[in-house]
Amino acid sequence: MFATDDSTKVVLMYIEDLVDGRKFIEIASRITGELEKRKPILALKVGESTIGPKSIASHTGALAGSQEAYKAIFAQSWVLRIETLEELFDYAIAFAYQPIPKCGATAVVSNAGGPATIIADVSSKYNLKLSKLTKKL
Repeated sequence: MFATDDSTKVVLMYIEDLVDGRKFIEIASRITGELEKRKPILALKVGESTIGPKSIASHTGALAGSQEAYKAIFAQSWVLRIETLEELFDYAIAFAYQPIPKCGATAVVSNAGGPATIIADVSSKYNLKLSKLTKKL
């Protein structure tokens, strides 16, 4: 539904458990990359702590599942895993007002080396390709 809704700019998810990982990857991949109007999906996956899965099972009966499995599922479907509820809404606002770049590379512009290095490290962590800028006058 959200994939074809023109009013939806970004999809937010709160996930306790996925029943069909393959189906999730299929649908999420279509939304994040295959559709003409692709949209980012932000997921807040809970149940990582030792007590978290017990809490989930107590009210839904679901098993929390392997965190490594979720990491792989999100990576395959280009779903961005968010760590906190505050981040979920901050990222949602950013993605709603800033379109996804159309090309496959990112440029970093900074007034100091430290912040540029931090961005380069984060870019590497999330497999973002950094552009090589040329000096054309």
